[in-house]
Amino acid sequence: MVKRILILNSYTLTSRRAEDQVRIRSFFEGLDLAGYQPDHNVDVQIVDSNSIAELETETRSAAEAGLDVIHAVGTPNAIVAAECGNGVPVVYYGAHPEGAGEAAPRS
Repeated sequence: MVKRILILNSYTLTSRRAEDQVRIRSFFEGLDLAGYQPDHNVDVQIVDSNSIAELETETRSAAEAGLDVIHAVGTPNAIVAAECGNGVPVVYYGAHPEGAGEAAPRS
């Protein structure tokens, strides 16, 4: 049975795709360690946006289609997941902006 995961990713200061960011790569590594591999036994949809309206719309749509879990990066995304996810379990962690160290001036 294929599991379905929605990832709500925000707070990025880098132009890297979500899949190339440390926080998302780490999540995928954890899935792999647990025996879950995209396109094999888990389908993953990533919403990489700072727009709350877009996150809400995509979350409602994905929840209606059927989800096993929502992975929410940051408090606002966890709130969106809780309010728009139709009771789907939420994995949450606080997030500082991805790339924050890269954005800081170097002396």
